[in-house]
Parts: sequence; C-alpha cells; structure tokens
Amino acid sequence: LTDKDLGTMTVGDYTDVFFSIHNPYRYFGNSRWGYYFEYGFSNFSMRLQEITQGIEYLDVNYGTGVNGWYMYLTPVLFYHWKPQGWFGTGTGNGNNDGLLFGIGIGGGYLDAKGTIRLTELNP
Repeated sequence: LTDKDLGTMTVGDYTDVFFSIHNPYRYFGNSRWGYYFEYGFSNFSMRLQEITQGIEYLDVNYGTGVNGWYMYLTPVLFYHWKPQGWFGTGTGNGNNDGLLFGIGIGGGYLDAKGTIRLTELNP
C-alpha cells in the first residue's frame, strides 16, 4: 500500500443537523459595501463507499465507516444591491431586503476517525 491508494466514502441519503450563523452586516461608511463573519459547525457519519462498476458509480456497504465533526470561520466581503424604490428606500444600510453578492475565504478544522476499504488501488 502507498499514500496514493484511494477509497471514497459517501454519505448516501443521510442528512444531519448543520449550524451556520453570522454576525450583523457591517457597512463601510455610507456605502453599499460591507462585511460579515460566518461561522459553521456540524458532525457527519459516512457508512457507504463509492465504487466504480463500468461507467456507473455505486454506493456499497462494506461495514466500514467514518465519523467526525468540522467547524469553520469565513470572513465575507459583500455588495448590497437594492434598486431605488424596491422594497423601501433603497439606501442599503440597515435594511435586509435586496440582494447580497459576496465572496469569502476562510479556514476550518476537521476531525474524522474510522475505517475505509481501499477500493481504488494504483497499479
């Protein structure tokens, strides 16, 4: 076995609780540009492995599993688009109507433990 040998775990049709919150929007002066910080946390449990059979991908239960949790923090820079007369004054500050266009790059932590069957061995 080498570090390049692979196996792919999948969740299948499983949904877990996901928490995501952010602080209030902060604007730069009287502009429509602003920022906020988004925080997230969740746990996960994967019990199926994805294998390739011909051109199809199948989810197979080999009795393996991976459990864990993750959390992240992402600063987001946004533009608050709100045309004049659309749902109010159109000022953009302190109002939650309109559209936010944003981008963010953040960091996180993942803790995962379990077993996996190596199904994609490299020759």
